Amino acid sequence: MRDLEQLYATYYSKVYAYVLAMSQDEHMAEEVTQQAFFQAMKNLKKFRGDSTLLTWVCSIARNCYYDEKRKSQKLTGIEEITDLQDDFDFENYMKNQSALLKIHNALHEMKE
Repeated sequence: MRDLEQLYATYYSKVYAYVLAMSQDEHMAEEVTQQAFFQAMKNLKKFRGDSTLLTWVCSIARNCYYDEKRKSQKLTGIEEITDLQDDFDFENYMKNQSALLKIHNALHEMKE
């Protein structure tokens, strides 16, 4: 149980930022992030270690996001989803998102 709490505490903000960047919707990002961690915790024993835990959880989050988009019928079909994934450089994306999150947090903590 402690490992699950640590997984959540360690990666929540990064996964949330990743989903928020895709969705541009705070409510959806929160919902999808929760779903992703639920799925990750449920399937943690299946994690093979082919990638980092962060990459694995983000791929789960991405799939959860696409599922939500399909449910809301905002994506027209699988071709559009495939196009989104083809040229995506996840490692650079996460580095940029991490830097943006730090900047956002620093600006948020500043006085008017």
